Amino acid sequence: MSDTKKRDLQLLGAIVGLCLLYGYPVDPINPLLLIYLLYDNNPASLTKSLVSTWFPELFKILSIWISLSATDTIPQEVAIHLINYHETMPSAFTGRSEEMHKQFGWQMLRHVVVGPEPIQHPYFQAFLEGFMLPCLEGKMTLGRVAQAYKGGPAALVSSVYTCNISGYSSLRITFTKTMKEETRAKLSQAMLANPLYQSMRTVEDILRDFLEGRGIPCPQLLSAVSSRFNKGVNLEDTISDGPSGDTFRCRMFCWAATGVPFVLLDEPKIEVRLVDETDESYSRESVGHRISFLEQGLLENRYEDEEDPEAEKKDSRVAMHHWLLSTILDNVGTNNIL
Repeated sequence: MSDTKKRDLQLLGAIVGLCLLYGYPVDPINPLLLIYLLYDNNPASLTKSLVSTWFPELFKILSIWISLSATDTIPQEVAIHLINYHETMPSAFTGRSEEMHKQFGWQMLRHVVVGPEPIQHPYFQAFLEGFMLPCLEGKMTLGRVAQAYKGGPAALVSSVYTCNISGYSSLRITFTKTMKEETRAKLSQAMLANPLYQSMRTVEDILRDFLEGRGIPCPQLLSAVSSRFNKGVNLEDTISDGPSGDTFRCRMFCWAATGVPFVLLDEPKIEVRLVDETDESYSRESVGHRISFLEQGLLENRYEDEEDPEAEKKDSRVAMHHWLLSTILDNVGTNNIL
């Protein structure tokens, strides 16, 4: 291995280690590999709970394998796994001993989590040198930091990978409906009558449609009110390629609702309440509140520009997305715990 290659792998390891400390998962690297490395390559660190959570299909295959004896015929499901992942025909295991049978169960797990090469491989060792982030004359490493974390390395890595918002499915949302049946019926009729919403059946569908989208629906209208947004809101993320742009709306929604742009696993789910306009929480001090609501997107603002920005609301879906985006961004920072 060249010095340049070794240096690159050390830097890669350091970047992954720093991302872990700052709470950013590195998607190409599976979390079980990081847990395994932080536990000094201890096979016992890859518990049934962790494997079933992160590799459910592999867990199913391993469960079948463990239930077999050395003399049992290998089921087709396991045989396909052996061919696809180990390039080994099931016939190669004919006449295996009990010890070999047990040992290969671990090899199946290790092959998926770690890979075919041993940890002693020079590439792995170079990566580990950077990943452990040795500092204070080598007295402190990422491994020691992870061990000190409540729950140990498994809890640290799991928290990072589950708290990060990678899309709508990452959000913990519960919907509470207190609307009258009459209101629900009117809403359903309105959605069915609008071609833009015929593929949607509920308000939950509308919110999901918005949160899974990207970009700025009405750039001029949003720009007109952007001065009141929290400084932590980076509108450039909405048009950036990759995860930042894909998850911008979900992250801002979570931030506005909970005070942080990541999932709080030990806190209650985000509650979205669907109410009538006569609901006390909505209509209290109705005049002041409704003026505020209108100012945040429902009121047709007047502009002196020759080209009216209101024309950006080309249909009801765009108008709805603009209102949701501007309302969410307007509330980022009002419930801040960062």
